[in-house]
Amino acid sequence: MLSPHIKIKVRCLLIHESNVLVADANTFETTDERYMVPRDSYRLLGGSVEFGETAEDGIRREIREELQSEIVELEHIDVIEHIYIQNEAPHHEIVFLFTGHVANAAIFEQGVIHIEEESYAFDARWVPIEELVQGSLPIYPAYNYGALFENL
Repeated sequence: MLSPHIKIKVRCLLIHESNVLVADANTFETTDERYMVPRDSYRLLGGSVEFGETAEDGIRREIREELQSEIVELEHIDVIEHIYIQNEAPHHEIVFLFTGHVANAAIFEQGVIHIEEESYAFDARWVPIEELVQGSLPIYPAYNYGALFENL
């Protein structure tokens, strides 16, 4: 049986030149199992939508919290239904997927960006789009990123 609620998430492909900013799951540090992610994978930046918040407002807030930057040229791409098993427990998410660019140009110069939230910390880094399309490491949420990048 699935968990008793569906999570509403927002994720953003933050693009600069031919790179995307992703969270490196191998760097996640937490003691809370709710925030555990599969090792040897990437995750798009973003998080949960809060009650009364639109998906667009949610992704803007999440990126401000994680990167201290606004998003420019924000565009809604798709909605993904993501049902999966993690830590032997079923999960169900509805993910609003966006693309955009960070307004703070200094972020482009950083190879690794350390991000600390209340319950966890991780490093984000710029990864070539080609690496994501080739699938050397899985990226979450699962999606046909190859077809997406062909159209961007």
